[in-house]
Amino acid sequence: MRFKDEFSISGLAMIGSPDSHTAGAARLGRAARQLLGGPPDHAVIILCDSFAAIYEGQETNKALVGGVLNYSAEDPRMSSALADAERLGMKVSFERGKGLALHPNTIRLLLQAKDDGRKLILVGTSIGDGHIEVVEVNGFAVKFSCRYPTLVIRHSDQPGMIDDIANVLKNEGSNIGNMILERAGQLGDALLVLELDKPITTRLVANIRRIPYVRQIDWLDLSNTL
Repeated sequence: MRFKDEFSISGLAMIGSPDSHTAGAARLGRAARQLLGGPPDHAVIILCDSFAAIYEGQETNKALVGGVLNYSAEDPRMSSALADAERLGMKVSFERGKGLALHPNTIRLLLQAKDDGRKLILVGTSIGDGHIEVVEVNGFAVKFSCRYPTLVIRHSDQPGMIDDIANVLKNEGSNIGNMILERAGQLGDALLVLELDKPITTRLVANIRRIPYVRQIDWLDLSNTL
């Protein structure tokens, strides 16, 4: 099942136009930053179709970089995001995507962490009024909205994995609102995405990490605006 809410970005103080080109772009950048787990040293941002054509005029570039800096869509620092990234030593490059995208407002973000060199690839679309969908994480096809606290768990595809993770969530009193599972192959790598009703705690993350065959756990929560 899918969550539904009344989230709307209208009325917020935004750079550029408060729509797909700014609010949605900022949320996509912030989602990637949080899944990376820390500040990036390098960001390659690939824009497709309509984004590629007008990203500078609509200030989509500032919104994306601000999101990668973990600024929320209405953060007043958005207007100085490009200068802030340069000051912090974050290398940013923009590229035009090749071929046709599934959605005209599609962005591909390639981030590399500053501390340990870890890399993240996230593909997302801005679908209007500040709403977004993440459609790919590190090569796994997914679909989630980033409107709710979200766990992204990479694990070996072994029997009982979902039950083990669900039991940890149950013990923490955390309910699953939406679940996506994508497998690279039988008994190979798998990616489990869980949208939750409650905020994600460090204890919850630590307990899931203890489950055998869990290889990596990342999370995001865009509910905090600043």
